[in-house]
Amino acid sequence: MTKTQERELIFVRIGRGWLSISLVVGLVVLGLAALGNALSPSWDPRRLPADFAYGMLPPMPEPTMSEGSATHGTRREDVRIQVSEEVLGGTVVSPAEAGRYPAVVLVHGAGPGRRSDLIKLAEHSARGGIVALAYDKRTVGYSAATNRDFGLLADDALAAVRLLRQRDDVDPAQVGLWGISEGGGWVVPIAASRAPDEVAFAILVSGPMVSPREQLTWWVETGLARLGTPKGLREAAAKALGMGGFDYVHHDPLPVLERVSQPFLAVYATQDRFVPVVQSSRELEAALERAGNQSFAIRFFAGADHGLLVDDGGFAPGYLRTMMGWVEGLPATAEPPPGLQVAGATPAQRYAADAPPAPPPYATGTALAIGYGLSAVGFLAGPVAALVVRRRRGGSDKLPDEVEAWRGIRRLLRWLAVSGLSTHLLFNLVLAAGIALALAQVGSPIVVSGGWLLVRLGPLATVALAVASADAAASAARSDWRPTGAQAVSLAGSFGATGILILIAAYWGLFAFSW
Repeated sequence: MTKTQERELIFVRIGRGWLSISLVVGLVVLGLAALGNALSPSWDPRRLPADFAYGMLPPMPEPTMSEGSATHGTRREDVRIQVSEEVLGGTVVSPAEAGRYPAVVLVHGAGPGRRSDLIKLAEHSARGGIVALAYDKRTVGYSAATNRDFGLLADDALAAVRLLRQRDDVDPAQVGLWGISEGGGWVVPIAASRAPDEVAFAILVSGPMVSPREQLTWWVETGLARLGTPKGLREAAAKALGMGGFDYVHHDPLPVLERVSQPFLAVYATQDRFVPVVQSSRELEAALERAGNQSFAIRFFAGADHGLLVDDGGFAPGYLRTMMGWVEGLPATAEPPPGLQVAGATPAQRYAADAPPAPPPYATGTALAIGYGLSAVGFLAGPVAALVVRRRRGGSDKLPDEVEAWRGIRRLLRWLAVSGLSTHLLFNLVLAAGIALALAQVGSPIVVSGGWLLVRLGPLATVALAVASADAAASAARSDWRPTGAQAVSLAGSFGATGILILIAAYWGLFAFSW
């Protein structure tokens, strides 16, 4: 046989080998796609029921307070709010003229809160004839990332209410609560339900009337959809949000609202990207009606964001006058005229805020952490075993029984480890980045989709390398190669680790046909 014929025969054998490997890889990927569907909980955002949608709402009633009536001079006074063993600093902003005025305690939204964040609103309130207290949010017993005790925050708000009720410039029968976001949806209702004789009214601004978990899932899902991210990434984000969490994420605000009897003013913005506005307002209506409380009004402002701010950074037109006029007009404004309980710009919401799917026992955060740990151990088992053998043999660079076949297999196993581990590292980075961009409501769809493309290609490369490694080991075995103990450990550890990573990838839908 000539050298040319030998080369041609080699190319034919290589071609047949890669064809066989490709067919096996294809079958394995098909099986993993089906397995992923069976292993993984499904997630498809539910459309908001048709009966939740608002028809054309009546125009916003003209505020009882005119622009020119907010003319009071103001003065500030720093105060200390004692709550059990904790002392919170605060600032009272009040009309400079002597008198007894209605008053409101301003309750922060999620995260750290300083009184300076709410001083502008307090100043506006005082100029309109309402004493306002802004205070520093507690740091002991509250963490934005790990622990949120809404009941503890409600106690802080009630301590502030009691401080205002004792002031000479405050009408103690007209002291209420104002809360935004977390404060409006989950803190103020608790405080109002606990102290109906002390809290005269409540104002909820952009308050979510769903659980924190449902609100966060909706926020991330709609944010990712707005960024144009792939469906697979959105499904992975929902699964990630369903993995465990802290007790506070299950807080249900509706039973609390059903115990509230005070007048309520709820304010929402139609451009709010953080809260399911339609669902929240509908749930608020239903809960107060179940409580027999008809003293509520819901107002929607167009063109404003979550903080009721418009593009120029100012408050939505009419928002301050509506709010202050409602407070000063109590009790008459507690019950709006028929047909005007809900008014303003008509909001829209496409998908419902639902809880994400709960992970099965084999896919909890703990289980996945164990899986990743075992994978790392599996890939390290071979090198560690080889190192031990070399030390026992006097530090030789190569094992005496090492053959050329093993060098090729070992090279493939190294690439297998790099592919498997880097794929999952990249997946977790892209998933975390996608969620962060959705929360921030910023980002480039091209960057996110590009990262997702690399994530989707990674598992395919891992499967191909695993099949190629197995084929190389089988071919060597047919040529009378027998692995040493260290080589057998390396093979078993690498294939075991790869199997775990491939199953995890299947769970996350990385082999699914949908993009």
